[in-house]
Amino acid sequence: MKEIHLGWRSFSTFDITMKHFKYLLFLNILCSIVLFTHCGDSDNPVSDNITNTTDDDDSRDIDNSSDGASESAIFLAENGVTIRASNVAVIGEKYELAGISYLVVDSTILIEMITNEEDITKVVTTHITSLNNLFNSSPSWNLSWSYGVNFNQDIGSWDVINVNSMIDAFIDLPSFNQDISHWEVISVTDMSGTFANCPSFNQNLSDWNVSNVTKMGGMFAGTTSFNQDLSSWSVSNVIDCNKFSINAEKWILPKPNFTNCTE
Repeated sequence: MKEIHLGWRSFSTFDITMKHFKYLLFLNILCSIVLFTHCGDSDNPVSDNITNTTDDDDSRDIDNSSDGASESAIFLAENGVTIRASNVAVIGEKYELAGISYLVVDSTILIEMITNEEDITKVVTTHITSLNNLFNSSPSWNLSWSYGVNFNQDIGSWDVINVNSMIDAFIDLPSFNQDISHWEVISVTDMSGTFANCPSFNQNLSDWNVSNVTKMGGMFAGTTSFNQDLSSWSVSNVIDCNKFSINAEKWILPKPNFTNCTE
């Protein structure tokens, strides 16, 4: 005898009557209503899981660099020239800016690069505090004569915001004549001999903020091509300007107005 199974009950084909048919129809309609209501429930956990998974994936793809949530290791300063390192930059690491790779350096790395006669135009110098004897600081004195004589690399993008001393920074570099007018030298207190014996140097430095400098002795001594108007410099704190521009024979434009020292 053929049987029909429905859930927990069995019915013989001979036992199905109109009464039973109506009963089965009622159960079917009731089940459909229950299932439809459950599928439309806004608390459906399957639906939430799908939505949440999509949201999680999107959050991992969000780039926060544009909204300030993350900090770039190096960036272009407000003057549009200086390349500056942020607090997240690591000394000795390279970072890309506008398609160009820059190396974040300290004094040790920079002096080593100069000693090895390397290209120092794409370095970030934010961590450097002194440029004293920059081209005469090699511990092994391996800097070749030709490198010093011919040095004229574009270092205008260097960040010197933390440099406090520039004693003899470019002394005895006969070829150097690069635009460093955007250097922010506000922290420098000693510029003694900075451009001494640089016969080719003749760049406009009128925008330099030298208000904290106290020593400028021999700063332009022997800078035989220099002729720029530096009358706008604030030099009220300078107490040593001895031989400031001795042998700077072509300098006929106004010089700084020293009030606390004499050449």
